[in-house]
Amino acid sequence: MVVISYCIEYAQSQKSVCLKCNKVIPNKSLRVARMERTSEKEKKKFAKFRWYHFKCFEVKNKKTGYNRKSASFIEEPTNKTAKLLT
Repeated sequence: MVVISYCIEYAQSQKSVCLKCNKVIPNKSLRVARMERTSEKEKKKFAKFRWYHFKCFEVKNKKTGYNRKSASFIEEPTNKTAKLLT
């Protein structure tokens, strides 16, 4: 059984690539990860991360099966908002 969870954070480097658009996620920009683990007891550092730009990330609707942009109603935080988050 695969355990899936999600994580939103600022990129710590420019090493990750968005799985949707295949472009590099810039340093300090907002990104979303889909984390896949084999069990709930498995530590986060051993999880498989699949990174997306915040604007590229889509959530699949369980009832209809259609994808919808999760970020369509959420704006990326401004510098003022980002300071409050840290």
